[in-house]
Amino acid sequence: MATPTLDQIIAHVQAHAIPDRKRPVSYKHAAVLIPIYEASPGGHVRVLLTQRSQNLRSHPGETCFPGGKRDEEDTDDVCTALREAREELGIQEDQIRVVAVLPPVLSKHLYSVTPVVATVTSPIHDIVLEPNGDEVDHVFSAPLEMFLNHVWPDARYSFKDGIWDDIKYRMHVWEYSACDALLHCHIASESNTFVIWGLTAALCIMVAEIGYQRPPSFCCLPDASYSMLHDIEYADGKVRRRAMLKHPLDEDEKGGGSI
Repeated sequence: MATPTLDQIIAHVQAHAIPDRKRPVSYKHAAVLIPIYEASPGGHVRVLLTQRSQNLRSHPGETCFPGGKRDEEDTDDVCTALREAREELGIQEDQIRVVAVLPPVLSKHLYSVTPVVATVTSPIHDIVLEPNGDEVDHVFSAPLEMFLNHVWPDARYSFKDGIWDDIKYRMHVWEYSACDALLHCHIASESNTFVIWGLTAALCIMVAEIGYQRPPSFCCLPDASYSMLHDIEYADGKVRRRAMLKHPLDEDEKGGGSI
């Protein structure tokens, strides 16, 4: 099977931007921007990631997407994601194109996080990134397809099972050496190895699985007692499974509304 092009991946993602699954999973709203692009015309699709500053009080040094909590002036999740990307990376709205808004997922701090998928409108190296040094230490990219594989060059995959308010889940982890994919560096580092895990890894898996239209090579969930992040919500003071949700690749969920 031929590897999907960026345009095909975008079409697949747009087909899964289903309005009736965008109901918030918590009363606290946040959004992240997931920028994807081709490293070269017809080349591998990559996803843009950041490493948070070691000086931040929350999540210091963690790998993540640009994003954050909704501000009062934000009219919707897209506004939140674009504003955060501008504040953190200096990305302007004319440099990216929003292609889809995917169903929200619950973060460990009980935020309803909406993934906003976008493409970069110019070659990535033609875009002048201006990361906020108070918030971002590194900007790098990783192959989107890596998040469907437990074996990948320059990466080491592992997982850890846990329980969250009686709900079993599996956390996926990639240690990725971004030697040729470091786009911006604010601090000197002896290693360009980044740990991609938690919510960020889960979102990468979700976008890759939808975009490439195939399941991962590893076991996302050991059995039916485990839950995916997009199947969990926070309501009535408790983390619980959402009712009547299907897997992102279920056939009858294709063809929904796109952005």
